[in-house]
Amino acid sequence: MSRAPVRRPARTLRALRLSAAAGLATVLAAGCVDDPARDRDPTDGDAAIDASGPIVDADLDDGVPPPDQGPDATGPDLGGDDAGIVPDVGPDAAILPDLGPGEPETCNGVDDDLDGEIDEDVSNICGGCGGIPPEGCQAWRVDLTQTEAGTLTPDRVVAQVGSAIGFSEVAIEGGRCEILRVPGTSPDAHVGQVSVEAPLATLNLGPVFDERRGYHSYLNTPELGATALHVPGDAVGVRAGGGALVGPFSFDLVSPPDLSGVVSTDLDPIVAMARGERDAAYTLSWPAAPESGANVRLFVGGSRPIFRASVYRGTDSYSLDARLADDGVFELTPELFGGGLPESAIRVDLSRTAQQRRALSGHSVTATIGQLLRVGQSGPLERDDPRPFQITEPSPNVRRIRPGEPLRVAWSPLPEGVGPLVVTLILDDAALPESRQISCAVDDPSAGFVVLPGEFTEFWPVGAADTRILAVRWDVFRSELAPPDRGGLTRSITLQYDLDPEPAELP
Repeated sequence: MSRAPVRRPARTLRALRLSAAAGLATVLAAGCVDDPARDRDPTDGDAAIDASGPIVDADLDDGVPPPDQGPDATGPDLGGDDAGIVPDVGPDAAILPDLGPGEPETCNGVDDDLDGEIDEDVSNICGGCGGIPPEGCQAWRVDLTQTEAGTLTPDRVVAQVGSAIGFSEVAIEGGRCEILRVPGTSPDAHVGQVSVEAPLATLNLGPVFDERRGYHSYLNTPELGATALHVPGDAVGVRAGGGALVGPFSFDLVSPPDLSGVVSTDLDPIVAMARGERDAAYTLSWPAAPESGANVRLFVGGSRPIFRASVYRGTDSYSLDARLADDGVFELTPELFGGGLPESAIRVDLSRTAQQRRALSGHSVTATIGQLLRVGQSGPLERDDPRPFQITEPSPNVRRIRPGEPLRVAWSPLPEGVGPLVVTLILDDAALPESRQISCAVDDPSAGFVVLPGEFTEFWPVGAADTRILAVRWDVFRSELAPPDRGGLTRSITLQYDLDPEPAELP
């Protein structure tokens, strides 16, 4: 049984890797902020409720997907080993036979050191091997995880979870920064035809480029609705022809034991606890299968608006990403959630999956198979609560900067918290084949400001439809699970606004 959570210290520069990894998808997604035509599903992907990165229109407001909607895959662990994306851990070592010490980790898509993580600290930002190729790197996923009903949606199986043309770490006065450069979209950025051969059905998936949204959807021919592919123990084969950047790949997967006897309503007490509506502990139970070597994961993510005033907005969010020992029992307490966040939009996932990764030169493809249970609730779209702190420079009322010159970012006194404080710029120029995310962890948040060097603002989109977001995130609470479970919860306050496209006037 899991023990009570313990506090962990503030994260270091390596913690920013999560923001960078999430930014593989987030930077371009930022271009869709407040797009009324986009999907606003509280159960659609992890990025919108990931408390570790800037919140880009993070409201989770439309309830739960219909029963036949397949689960969305989360992206692969792109080399990080801290910071909220909890490393991929195997079953409890106290239950499994002692396999002896592993080999030193090398970049090969294999867990060489037998710690449950794949290529940690030796892969690039896309999960591939070596540096980022000149043409950029890509991370893809093939998700064969089925719902509680034993089905998935074929058109959600294959997706690109990120790309990058550059990633660097820079020390500045008063902080440490990571710069992620993301390439523009291309109709050629796909992995060719993908076939899935399973005992219950065969899928033939092909890329279709959506010019408006700027990414590929993988659609099945013929069109299918909710489809059953496998039951526990089934062998499933995946074959792909490859594309312009990512070469051919294949996977041979075996579906792990499902969460037999567990239903989505068993997650309702977790929703109540995370929203501060339950004071008693809750024991989550499932049929243990440590011998399967599969991963049991519990994800809880939610957010609630603090205020929204035109382009200026604040969000209170939390994220629990827990990899659980497959011993069949996990006790959650209100202390894990720091009292909870009432009325927050929320999503809770419980899954048991097997995963493989292919490192293809500088790129990666991750395949996942198993079962996922999901519940969610919507929250308010608008609130006008007192602001826990303010961004004071640049002024939210005069949001102009001078491109190519240093940018001073200042904030009012912070509420009690654990840190870090992270200042992020998200920049997307629709006319150029590149977007950027610059995230800086501030050494001393009590100083009240940090100055970003002029080279950070040289790339500055000026179009009215371009993205220029400034976000300041302050982590206010953190708890950590005790071994053999791994992971923890982070709660953050994020203030952000859209910077003006016109440069500031010279004095």
